[in-house]
Amino acid sequence: MRIAKDHCFRPSRAYVGVGSNLGDRMSYLAKAARCLVDTAGVKAIQSAPIYETRPVGPAGPDNFLNTVFALDVCLSPLQLLRILHDIEVLMGRPLAPPRGGVGSRTGARTLDLDILFFDDLVFQNDELTVPHPHLHHREFVLRPLNDLDPEFSHPELGLTVRELLAALPPSEQILGVFAEAVTFAHT
Repeated sequence: MRIAKDHCFRPSRAYVGVGSNLGDRMSYLAKAARCLVDTAGVKAIQSAPIYETRPVGPAGPDNFLNTVFALDVCLSPLQLLRILHDIEVLMGRPLAPPRGGVGSRTGARTLDLDILFFDDLVFQNDELTVPHPHLHHREFVLRPLNDLDPEFSHPELGLTVRELLAALPPSEQILGVFAEAVTFAHT
């Protein structure tokens, strides 16, 4: 009997929010996708359309490009989080900058990668909260997520992505579709 080296028989589905508002924004999104495609434990990746959006809060004056990646992974949520942080650093984002500064969690940034959902897991520790605690308030997350999986149900709120998006108040945050999807290939 032969035993497969990859013991992941049922990958988990993770949804990752992706954004950039510094430099060559589209290039950062494409490089992030290529890094994920080449990562052990990532079995498949799909990109939603890319939206150009106005910044929220202290994120600087430049518009964002935002999308969502659907990943099939043979990783734990914390393993995926560390991979996403490594990719952010590789793209020039410091890990722990001053709050509100360039590259910070709330300031302008070359690349922002956030785990939105990890299957129907509800999880929280000092490093990670899943589902993302603010996703149901953010059109720039819900609109591309809706393009990928409108019937996915928020495990805590019990509402689908379509219902969460419909519940948002009218907004002018989304400026339009920038591109149909991030294109990527194995390097």
